[in-house]
Amino acid sequence: MRSLSQAIKKTRKLTKLNLTRNQIRSKVMKFFSKVLQVNTTLTKLDFPGYQIGSKGMKSLSKALKKNQVLTQLNICTNGIGTEGTKFLSLALKENRSITDLDLSKNKIGD
Repeated sequence: MRSLSQAIKKTRKLTKLNLTRNQIRSKVMKFFSKVLQVNTTLTKLDFPGYQIGSKGMKSLSKALKKNQVLTQLNICTNGIGTEGTKFLSLALKENRSITDLDLSKNKIGD
Protein backbone atom coordinates (compact mmCIF):
# COMPACT_ATOMS: atom_id res chain seq x y z
CA MET A 1 0.00 0.00 0.00
CA ARG A 2 2.91 2.36 0.66
CA SER A 3 4.12 2.00 -2.92
CA LEU A 4 0.63 2.72 -4.23
CA SER A 5 0.31 5.71 -1.92
CA GLN A 6 3.59 7.15 -3.15
CA ALA A 7 2.50 6.68 -6.77
CA ILE A 8 -0.82 8.42 -6.08
CA LYS A 9 1.05 11.27 -4.45
CA LYS A 10 3.11 11.82 -7.60
CA THR A 11 0.58 11.18 -10.36
CA ARG A 12 -1.14 14.07 -12.08
CA LYS A 13 -3.67 12.06 -14.11
CA LEU A 14 -5.40 9.59 -11.77
CA THR A 15 -8.97 10.73 -11.12
CA LYS A 16 -10.69 7.53 -9.90
CA LEU A 17 -9.45 4.87 -7.49
CA ASN A 18 -11.31 1.70 -6.55
CA LEU A 19 -9.74 -0.24 -3.69
CA THR A 20 -12.46 -2.88 -3.38
CA ARG A 21 -11.27 -6.15 -1.82
CA ASN A 22 -7.96 -4.92 -0.45
CA GLN A 23 -6.67 -5.04 3.12
CA ILE A 24 -7.20 -1.50 4.31
CA ARG A 25 -7.35 -1.09 8.08
CA SER A 26 -7.11 1.91 10.38
CA LYS A 27 -3.27 1.87 10.42
CA VAL A 28 -3.09 1.88 6.62
CA MET A 29 -5.80 4.55 6.47
CA LYS A 30 -3.63 6.84 8.58
CA PHE A 31 -0.85 6.62 5.99
CA PHE A 32 -3.20 6.82 2.99
CA SER A 33 -4.92 9.88 4.43
CA LYS A 34 -1.66 11.81 4.29
CA VAL A 35 -1.62 11.18 0.55
CA LEU A 36 -5.20 12.41 0.15
CA GLN A 37 -4.30 15.65 1.89
CA VAL A 38 -1.96 16.62 -0.93
CA ASN A 39 -3.55 14.89 -3.95
CA THR A 40 -5.07 17.34 -6.43
CA THR A 41 -6.50 15.01 -9.10
CA LEU A 42 -8.46 12.21 -7.41
CA THR A 43 -12.20 12.91 -7.66
CA LYS A 44 -13.64 9.46 -6.88
CA LEU A 45 -12.53 7.05 -4.16
CA ASP A 46 -14.10 3.66 -3.38
CA PHE A 47 -12.98 1.50 -0.49
CA PRO A 48 -15.95 -0.44 0.83
CA GLY A 49 -15.87 -3.22 3.40
CA TYR A 50 -12.58 -2.78 5.25
CA GLN A 51 -13.66 -2.15 8.81
CA ILE A 52 -11.50 0.95 9.22
CA GLY A 53 -13.59 1.78 12.28
CA SER A 54 -13.67 5.12 14.04
CA LYS A 55 -9.85 5.34 14.19
CA GLY A 56 -9.58 5.01 10.43
CA MET A 57 -12.41 7.50 9.98
CA LYS A 58 -10.58 9.97 12.21
CA SER A 59 -7.54 9.75 9.91
CA LEU A 60 -9.64 10.03 6.77
CA SER A 61 -11.49 13.02 8.20
CA LYS A 62 -8.22 14.91 8.62
CA ALA A 63 -7.58 14.40 4.91
CA LEU A 64 -11.10 15.42 3.92
CA LYS A 65 -10.68 18.75 5.71
CA LYS A 66 -7.77 19.59 3.42
CA ASN A 67 -8.72 17.83 0.18
CA GLN A 68 -11.04 20.01 -1.89
CA VAL A 69 -10.98 17.94 -5.08
CA LEU A 70 -12.62 14.64 -4.11
CA THR A 71 -16.31 14.65 -5.11
CA GLN A 72 -17.34 11.00 -4.66
CA LEU A 73 -16.52 8.86 -1.62
CA ASN A 74 -17.71 5.30 -0.98
CA ILE A 75 -16.93 4.13 2.55
CA CYS A 76 -19.80 1.69 3.02
CA THR A 77 -19.46 -1.36 5.28
CA ASN A 78 -16.46 -0.03 7.20
CA GLY A 79 -17.66 -0.24 10.82
CA ILE A 80 -17.38 3.51 11.23
CA GLY A 81 -20.12 3.68 13.85
CA THR A 82 -21.48 6.74 15.60
CA GLU A 83 -18.07 7.97 16.81
CA GLY A 84 -16.62 7.80 13.30
CA THR A 85 -19.51 9.78 11.87
CA LYS A 86 -18.77 12.55 14.36
CA PHE A 87 -15.28 12.88 12.88
CA LEU A 88 -16.77 12.81 9.39
CA SER A 89 -19.36 15.48 10.13
CA LEU A 90 -16.66 17.85 11.39
CA ALA A 91 -14.65 17.23 8.22
CA LEU A 92 -17.64 17.85 5.97
CA LYS A 93 -18.15 21.26 7.55
CA GLU A 94 -14.82 22.26 5.98
CA ASN A 95 -14.96 20.15 2.82
CA ARG A 96 -17.02 21.74 0.07
CA SER A 97 -16.22 19.34 -2.77
CA ILE A 98 -17.87 16.05 -1.77
CA THR A 99 -21.25 15.70 -3.47
CA ASP A 100 -21.71 11.91 -3.39
CA LEU A 101 -21.14 9.99 -0.15
CA ASP A 102 -21.99 6.33 0.56
CA LEU A 103 -22.10 5.50 4.28
CA SER A 104 -24.41 2.50 4.04
CA LYS A 105 -23.99 -0.51 6.36
CA ASN A 106 -21.80 1.29 8.92
CA LYS A 107 -23.80 0.66 12.11
CA ILE A 108 -24.53 4.32 12.63
CA GLY A 109 -26.83 5.00 15.58
CA ASP A 110 -28.84 8.00 16.71
